[in-house]
Amino acid sequence: MKRMLIIDDEEPSLIITKATLELLGILADCAFDRFEAIKMSREGNYDGYFLDDSVNGDVEGRSLGWAIQERHGERGIPIIWHSGKYRDFYPGPNGGFTGYLCKPWNPEQIEKVLREQNLIK
Repeated sequence: MKRMLIIDDEEPSLIITKATLELLGILADCAFDRFEAIKMSREGNYDGYFLDDSVNGDVEGRSLGWAIQERHGERGIPIIWHSGKYRDFYPGPNGGFTGYLCKPWNPEQIEKVLREQNLIK
């Protein structure tokens, strides 16, 4: 079973995302701020990340995405950026991200992006 870390500073979003991932067969852990996210990413063995565009701890999601990608080196890891902002703000692969979802998303959209990232079949 695949395992992902959800990083978001909005508790309702964490709860909904976790429930959706688990319905799709992915084990999900949650981090509420960058400090918790960095600690969990070092300690956990994650197959991917679901990262909000901004998190508590005075950092944009973009910076945290790069920090996570650097830790995984050349092999990289799926990091799905999710945002309530317009897609124009999506930093893409140059920002360390491999996928994008705009809030509010629906279960079909998250399933599609997870398939694109080879996190589900």
